[in-house]
Amino acid sequence: MKTPKLPGIMVLTGVAAALCTPFSATAQTTYEVVAIEKMANYLQTDATTTQPALDAYALAAFVEGSNLSGISAPTLTPPAGSGVSGATLVYDAWDDMWDHEVVFSGKAQLDAAYSNGTYAMNVAGTALTLNLTGDAYPNTPLLSFNQGFWSGGVFYFDPTQNLVMTTNVFSSYGSHPEAFISINVDGDTGPGYFQQVEQFHSDAPDDDFLSLTLAAFDVASGQDLEVEAGFTAVVDFTSDATFPDAPIAALYSSFVNLQLRAVPEAANAAWVAGLGALGFVLSRRRRRT
Repeated sequence: MKTPKLPGIMVLTGVAAALCTPFSATAQTTYEVVAIEKMANYLQTDATTTQPALDAYALAAFVEGSNLSGISAPTLTPPAGSGVSGATLVYDAWDDMWDHEVVFSGKAQLDAAYSNGTYAMNVAGTALTLNLTGDAYPNTPLLSFNQGFWSGGVFYFDPTQNLVMTTNVFSSYGSHPEAFISINVDGDTGPGYFQQVEQFHSDAPDDDFLSLTLAAFDVASGQDLEVEAGFTAVVDFTSDATFPDAPIAALYSSFVNLQLRAVPEAANAAWVAGLGALGFVLSRRRRRT
């Protein structure tokens, strides 16, 4: 993959899984979802605190499916008043998808380049329109845990016990044509690890939060994990005769990312405090030399 995935793109194939059966345009090409998305990205640093991520806002347009390499490059035309006149989506051979991803330091910069309004996409020669309006960013997700503790912006947990992580309430869940909640856990060191759960309002209208459990001993001591929790509001959902069963959607999403670290007997905060003290001593020695 040429560039890292922006938050939410992986879960969006779940829209197709939840709302439709993929449609095969030919024996070789299958379309699963076509979407335009604006995202707000945050970092969680303790039990109650979040802060904007370095790339605080983003826009993504994408076409997902299978055997898509042979179609003509899809195009995106933003609404009138946008600083960007248009874009051509780029094929990602690793994930077999076409996408256009741009990140911004703030919402004003995002909206100046890509205004809210009616977006036009051309996919395989078919003109599509999506209304991305209302600034319907969900409230910021926040995760809580059944064991472990925060220290220095990292959450430490005991890998010999189950770890249950739970989001706060998605306050506008059910206020749009569709909505979903997701949690992804990705191992960035040591043995590979990935786990994902997602929940759609159409499937679980009464559950406005979500939990994920890491089973005891699934993660090795010393392993770092990256966690992403997301709330997504689908503000426009349509279809087209060319892709009668593929969802065509406009989305606003809010995501929070945080770091987990598996340590032996994580309930003993003195273990991490000792590491912090050691780091302070080493830093002081470096300053003296």
